[in-house]
Amino acid sequence: LTFPEGIRSIGDGVYQDCHLLETISLSSETEKIGKSAFENSKWLRTVTNSKSVTSIGAMAFSGCISLQSIDLSDNLRELGKRCFEHCCNLQEIYLSTQLTTIPERAFFRCKSLKKVVIPPSVRVIEAEAFAFCEALEEVVISKETEVADGAFGYCEMVRMVIIP
Repeated sequence: LTFPEGIRSIGDGVYQDCHLLETISLSSETEKIGKSAFENSKWLRTVTNSKSVTSIGAMAFSGCISLQSIDLSDNLRELGKRCFEHCCNLQEIYLSTQLTTIPERAFFRCKSLKKVVIPPSVRVIEAEAFAFCEALEEVVISKETEVADGAFGYCEMVRMVIIP
């Protein structure tokens, strides 16, 4: 699916449970992805041209079990709760230096995620944000970042690298 120029926002739930989507190329003008916009689109593998996205709504990609990559940039300012939960094949994620919070269950059960670099701009990582990320081996994080109980729950292989 290729979005034409001029599309600035993807509405809430518009492609929810859309099992025919495999790849998405957003318009270079797309700034907002609404709540549950692509939730449970189980064959969705890649999202490209998302450099202008500033906001991803709650559960926007939740349950996209085949999602492997999404090319986010420093324009991203807001992640909604549970936005990437159960994205079992997501291998890496770029976190913007404009983010201040990683909301609860944002990356819950992203079983293929191996390393996460939390930018110093992030002040809070909420409950279960990365819980059950079984392959997560390394988290680079600022000592100033407040980490909620259970944020990395059941990530048995994780090693925290604290930066000043």
